[in-house]
Amino acid sequence: MSVPGGTVCALLGPNGAGKTTAVRILATLTKPDSGTAIVAGHDVTREPRRVRELIGLAGSTPRWTTT
Repeated sequence: MSVPGGTVCALLGPNGAGKTTAVRILATLTKPDSGTAIVAGHDVTREPRRVRELIGLAGSTPRWTTT
């Protein structure tokens, strides 16, 4: 996947498709099992600190509960 700078990207897919895992890898929260991930020209496994300096990540929690 390649996303041009200055754009907004959304990850859509069914449950279990790997969306959360992909975001966690790109945000340096999880190490990839294989392959490479580059964010703004920096490898997420070799330069995680630099990647974290360049990105922002906001999570969300559902506002509703089910009983």
